[in-house]
Amino acid sequence: MLSATIILIFATLFGSIAILQCEMDEVDGNIMNAPDAVWWTFCTIMKGGCENYDPVSIEGRLVAIVLMFVGMTFSATIIGFMAMLLTSGKNKEENETTEN
Repeated sequence: MLSATIILIFATLFGSIAILQCEMDEVDGNIMNAPDAVWWTFCTIMKGGCENYDPVSIEGRLVAIVLMFVGMTFSATIIGFMAMLLTSGKNKEENETTEN
């Protein structure tokens, strides 16, 4: 869980820097400053995209693909961790019942 959180923080940091570098010089780009880049990165990781901002360069779209993959992996890790917590209590109760 800690590893996934650290990866998420670094992905947000490096994703924001990468998308800003890719999109800053684009004529049609709409991610032009650091707060927009961080917001876009966070939205992309958490839900797969942002309605207000979208990358227009090929490099920016590649950054988006990587961030979406990180987001899916992070979500799966969180869901798996929660499932493990929920089922570990149930398994402990079943083991105590079968021992008695």
